Amino acid sequence: LAIGRLEDKSANVRKAALKLLMALLHHNPFGPELRTDRFQATLEAESARLQEMLPKTERSDEDGQRALETVDENSAPDEVRVKLEADEGQPTGGNADGEGAVPMDTTNSPPPSPARPAGSATAVEMLRGLVASLEVAVKFAEAMSGALPVLTQLLASSSVTDVQESVSLLVTCVQFQIQGSAAAVRRMLPLVFHREQGVKDAVMDAIDELHLQGSFPLAQAANLVSLTQGSSLGELGSLEEVVKQLMLRDRIPPATIEALWHTAGYAGDMKDGTAEGSAAA
Repeated sequence: LAIGRLEDKSANVRKAALKLLMALLHHNPFGPELRTDRFQATLEAESARLQEMLPKTERSDEDGQRALETVDENSAPDEVRVKLEADEGQPTGGNADGEGAVPMDTTNSPPPSPARPAGSATAVEMLRGLVASLEVAVKFAEAMSGALPVLTQLLASSSVTDVQESVSLLVTCVQFQIQGSAAAVRRMLPLVFHREQGVKDAVMDAIDELHLQGSFPLAQAANLVSLTQGSSLGELGSLEEVVKQLMLRDRIPPATIEALWHTAGYAGDMKDGTAEGSAAA
């Protein structure tokens, strides 16, 4: 619902939707890393584990239910009956009263052995809860990742509030490792040339928070170089301006500049003789 409101015509509605999405990220119950691939891999592993723990009869019931769901809605009743009888191992001949069916000799058959549960009821219920939680986590992470194209569009909005709130939400998405958020951050670099000073400050604050704060000089240099990967010529020029402005404000220490020069001097050797790493630094 909140993602849909990002495209509302009212600026106040869009602002409220952006703030709601940020609050949902900060207070989500799934953890600080919302990587879809990690959740999906865990979900598949736990789902397979749950199937192994379920009693055989319960697994058969679930398989039968899934088979029913695959039957076409326009299938004739006889086709449904034949499918059900085949799934249950019953003969398909005869009518509903059993006439025409071959009788089974059960006089010498041993009594059926009691079914032995594959796992305790408590363990199965706990695992079911975990699988359900992982399914919700995958949907939440996919929904946030799906909102990134809309956020990228809002970066070009005529409303300064839209742009500033979108930049803040993109920073939060990167911090929570939302899939595709790193590429979306590069799309906001050209905003350093925006006519509004507040937008320029928002971009520089975002780069400072994501790639400089709390890191050692070598790590800061590596983070800045990583921004060049996959960037267009316009984005590279914008990144140069961002670094320039951060240097003028003394937000990039001299040690980081020295590390960038060090990377520029040796990147050619690390890239098998190419100048890609050197140019990036």
